[in-house]
Amino acid sequence: MEHRILQSYVDEFCISSQIDKLPLHKRFEYFTNYTIVSQIHPEAFSEVANLAEVDVDTSGTFGIDAIVVIVNNNIVRSESDIDLLAKSNNIDAKIIFIQSKTSKNIDSGDVLKFMEATKIFLTSPRDGERDESLQQPYELLSHLFSTKIARLHSSNSPECLMAYSYAGSQAPDDFPVTLAEQRCAELRSTIQDFKRFSFEFWNAELLIDTFKQVENQFEIEIRFKNNLPLDSISDVDQAYIGYIDAPEFLKLIVDPNGSIRRNVFFDNVRDFQGSDNSVNTEIAEAIKDIGSVDKFVLYNNGITAVASFMKNLGANRFLLRNYQIVNGCQTSNVLYLNRSSSSLEKISVPIKIVHTNDADVVGRIIRANNRQTPVPNEAFVALEKWHKRLQEYVSIESRRIGENLFYERRSREYSLLDQAPEKKRIIGLHGMIRAYTGAFLQRPHMVIANNPTEILRTRGDHLFGEKHQFGPYLASAMLIYKIQDHLNKVASNSFLQKHRYHVAMLLVAGKNGHMTLPDPKSNKANILSEHILVFCMDNSRFIETLRIAVEFTKSIHDEFVKTRGYTPRNPPLRSGEFSDYLLQKFGNA
Repeated sequence: MEHRILQSYVDEFCISSQIDKLPLHKRFEYFTNYTIVSQIHPEAFSEVANLAEVDVDTSGTFGIDAIVVIVNNNIVRSESDIDLLAKSNNIDAKIIFIQSKTSKNIDSGDVLKFMEATKIFLTSPRDGERDESLQQPYELLSHLFSTKIARLHSSNSPECLMAYSYAGSQAPDDFPVTLAEQRCAELRSTIQDFKRFSFEFWNAELLIDTFKQVENQFEIEIRFKNNLPLDSISDVDQAYIGYIDAPEFLKLIVDPNGSIRRNVFFDNVRDFQGSDNSVNTEIAEAIKDIGSVDKFVLYNNGITAVASFMKNLGANRFLLRNYQIVNGCQTSNVLYLNRSSSSLEKISVPIKIVHTNDADVVGRIIRANNRQTPVPNEAFVALEKWHKRLQEYVSIESRRIGENLFYERRSREYSLLDQAPEKKRIIGLHGMIRAYTGAFLQRPHMVIANNPTEILRTRGDHLFGEKHQFGPYLASAMLIYKIQDHLNKVASNSFLQKHRYHVAMLLVAGKNGHMTLPDPKSNKANILSEHILVFCMDNSRFIETLRIAVEFTKSIHDEFVKTRGYTPRNPPLRSGEFSDYLLQKFGNA
């Protein structure tokens, strides 16, 4: 790769994400996938292993590197994810196909091959034979067109986006652009199930700029002329309350490309409810009503923003970095949708800006500002005191054994710090749910087949109990971390990548010496967890035991497929029957 600045960003990202041992072309692919998808769904790749899940061309000959299914601005990995989002009675689906090339120039032949591969995927028969890596995205696509989901599609859904990235600085010339436009028109006439086909060229500069936006590596200067500084508040560096001109506020939520910065709404516990929502319709009407536009500041509850860096530049100018909108998601999005309105210049938006680095203060602000509307339990669960103690335990105990891990209670709580830990060492709420459910609850199939939100809803009484010991949670997270670390150092092992939670379950059972694990409230659970941590730090023993566990899982998997009638379209790894069978066979071995 000749573009040295881009290369430095790719290298830093891959080292931090535990994928630096992959070949260069694959590292660039993963960087591209992360950048393009994260601008739509900032939490899409909160776990390192998720990057491999969208990789559909392990052989390098298919013509498509990644396929990502986005529903209502969320990446989906299972049919249950789609069903969960369908409860809103509205589906906005986007299928993203990505092809990445490390060359500095665009090869028109590669563009044609990419678009042809997209066409083949979208038009292949339901019962056709296909590569295993394509099975999951095809099942998701089929589910989007099922009777119960198809009726919920909005007028612009589904749409197809093809993104072609390359490592050069030059913008594409007219020929490949015209070629892509012509082929998109052909696809629209051939595949009428999709409302729109579009093609994007991503050069080095666009990749770098978007990556910086995704990672919050930017700062914004705003003019906040109508502000009142609040008196000294404990654990708060500074705080202001007042109202800001709408165009100045939009600087906080609109990126240089004109897109909304979805990542600044991470901590807002209610995502945008859509322009058809009754409250949002009223907000839009207030913006457009010339007769009362000056009264918007009186009608609206306002915005609350929290920043980890804020500097008063004088003359009512402020510099903000690492900020989040923790209340006012609906107002922000409606203002964005109406940013071209002629009345926008006359609108004042009520706002509070709080500068603090205290996680507990931020948590209390989130709770206090989002009590007026029902929100999912998941939105608040990680802010509870038990999770604060778990966070401290994970940091202290992992540091004690020499393999630092960090439990992130709030999205990007660590990654927004100036001295942020490596991505690979950060485990969020969803990652902790998956690790503990697979390893200690012995339900790895639930991790594969369900969104963590759904696991929390259905198995919440088994997770994060007030009297639970912290050890099993750290041990689960450490096992998954060490397995992923091993995967980064060896040649591709797709079986282990897909069955890592099943293997983790066996490793825990093996250390316990019995298939029934101790009560998570008991001291025995902590003793078992300590044995697991010691085992994880003995590298040679860990690798050898891991190899044996993977071979055992593979043999039982193959036996199960032959005797129980499972197929690639109905894989055992999603089956509770397989989890139980695997554990039973392991106990009898």
